[in-house]
Amino acid sequence: MAARKINNEARVLIIGDAHDSPSLPDKSRFKWIARYASDHDIPFIRSVGDWATFDSCSQYESRATVSGRDKPSFEQDMVSLEASILAFRSEFKKGYRPNCGITLGNHENRVRQWEDDNPEVEGLVYNRVIQLWKQAGFEVHHYGEWCYLAGVGITHIPWNIMGRPYGGQFPDRQIGSNAKHSVIWGHTHKGKGPISVPKIGENMRVDLLDVGCALPDGHVEKYALTSTTGWTYGVYDLHLKDGLIQSHRFISMIDLEKNYAASK
Repeated sequence: MAARKINNEARVLIIGDAHDSPSLPDKSRFKWIARYASDHDIPFIRSVGDWATFDSCSQYESRATVSGRDKPSFEQDMVSLEASILAFRSEFKKGYRPNCGITLGNHENRVRQWEDDNPEVEGLVYNRVIQLWKQAGFEVHHYGEWCYLAGVGITHIPWNIMGRPYGGQFPDRQIGSNAKHSVIWGHTHKGKGPISVPKIGENMRVDLLDVGCALPDGHVEKYALTSTTGWTYGVYDLHLKDGLIQSHRFISMIDLEKNYAASK
């Protein structure tokens, strides 16, 4: 795990849950995001995970069921993921070499769980996902781990004292109550913040930011079609300094498409 650094600063583009899958064959949104980062020379890029859905490894739908028959194969999921990463990397202008990283989410962790349940393929499945990211130049943090930039903690979703992800309707309240440093996360797709939470002490606070998702605008994943969503679609351009979110800009997927879909 990366060491926490306080006395420095960073400009970073945060990419929320993108949920790439074979059912979303158009990879243009990854190009738009990369064009924005490249056009603005943003030195750091971080994905909070769930870049890919990996329905092939879902434990919630058996292939013995009618709905489970439509699940993609693991190879199809990997081909789709590689295409999305290539689309993203292909749009970096000459000389632009950002520091890229990903804190893997619960959907990438589906692969790890599936491998754990099938020990005969130990080392052959989850490691392929990790190596694909590393070959693309990404620093990889496993599900539940933290990445720190300028003293701000970035992860897919913080875990509570029971070793489970914070959940419920208002996870930000629980996270803010327990956090000892500023936190950036995804997972909920809803987007909220930045929110400043005061702490006891002179001029003490932590900043919280739920970054929403980077799915196509208005797209709702199949598992959430019958639930209340309120999802937020876009990415965040942040200035981090001394453990706080000093400034922020939300760029919606609509604006990314409008401004960068026509770029060459």
